[in-house]
Amino acid sequence: MVLLCIQYAAIGKPAHKFIIGVAGGPGLVTLRGSAILRQLKSNQGWQAGATMQYAFGKHWSVRTGLSYERKGAKEPDVIVILDSMGTSSGQVTPRLRYDYLSLPLQLQYSIGKKVRYYAGAGVYGAYLVSRTDIIKGANIKPMVMFDSRANDYNFDCGLSFSAGIMLPVYKRFLASLELRDNIGMFNTVKIPTIVGVDNAKTRAAAIVFGVQYKL
Repeated sequence: MVLLCIQYAAIGKPAHKFIIGVAGGPGLVTLRGSAILRQLKSNQGWQAGATMQYAFGKHWSVRTGLSYERKGAKEPDVIVILDSMGTSSGQVTPRLRYDYLSLPLQLQYSIGKKVRYYAGAGVYGAYLVSRTDIIKGANIKPMVMFDSRANDYNFDCGLSFSAGIMLPVYKRFLASLELRDNIGMFNTVKIPTIVGVDNAKTRAAAIVFGVQYKL
């Protein structure tokens, strides 16, 4: 499909083939897979990194980049902590945190002259930098963190989608606003640590702000 698009787009070559930039923003992350994970709530996530885009036609381009991406989820309810006398000493909300270095590869289609509207689809691969279970809550100090990286696979992969707008701001500089959605298709669990959880797939949606430069 990519080769056919290149041949079709060859009649309309863009003035600037390469665009590089930086982008980042907040998002919502969650986990799916085993039945227990369906009870989890979405948690706050974020991603930030560099992007590179190569245009091979008037409307078509290939985009990639490297970003640091935080994924995970949190328990739906707080857990009451009791002391040795049975008295409540505080409440906590356990959180599952996955930190990845993510590398997407998307085929992107855009329209417009000065202001460009675009949508892209492709795949991504990610390397697990850290994996922690966090217990944090009111009156519970300090925050307790458990390193769980050994229980998960180091790599993740899945589908990557994006849609956004890009507009010129100064000479070759561009500003962008984008919606991203990375949907994990790979089971990240290597050694189950929670009863009933032997399958977990990540998902991260984010609103990303960026600054690009035309080479």
